[in-house]
Amino acid sequence: TAGFAFGARIAHDKLKVPLVTVFLQPEMLRSVYDSPKISGVPMLSLMPRWGKRLLFNAIDRFVADPLLTPPVNGLRKELGLPPVHRILDRWWYSPQRIIGFFPKWFGAQQPDWPAHTALVGFPLY
Repeated sequence: TAGFAFGARIAHDKLKVPLVTVFLQPEMLRSVYDSPKISGVPMLSLMPRWGKRLLFNAIDRFVADPLLTPPVNGLRKELGLPPVHRILDRWWYSPQRIIGFFPKWFGAQQPDWPAHTALVGFPLY
C-alpha cells in the first residue's frame, strides 16, 4: 500500500493479511538524523535531534492525532480492534516490510527508520 492507506493497515491488523508499505519519497519516513527538506519546515535539517523529536511529537499531539485518530479508531472499534495513537509516528508503517522506491543517493537509509525498510531504487519501465 501507499503510506496513507490506513484501511490496508487496519485490514492487516484485523485479518492478518500480509502488508507492505511503499513510499515514493524519503520524506515520508521520519528521521531525527538526516531529515529531508519538507515544505513549510525549512529549518528542519538544521535542528538538533532533540528539537526534531519535540517537533514530531507536537505535530502528532496537536495536528495529526486529533485529525486522524477519531476516524481510524472509530473503524477499529467497530472491528473489535484496540485504539491506536501516534498514527504518523510508526503505526502507519507495515510491521512486515517497507519499500522505498528511491535510491540511496536520493534518500539514504537512516538509523531510526524501521529495520525492515528496503530501498529498491526508482521504479523504471
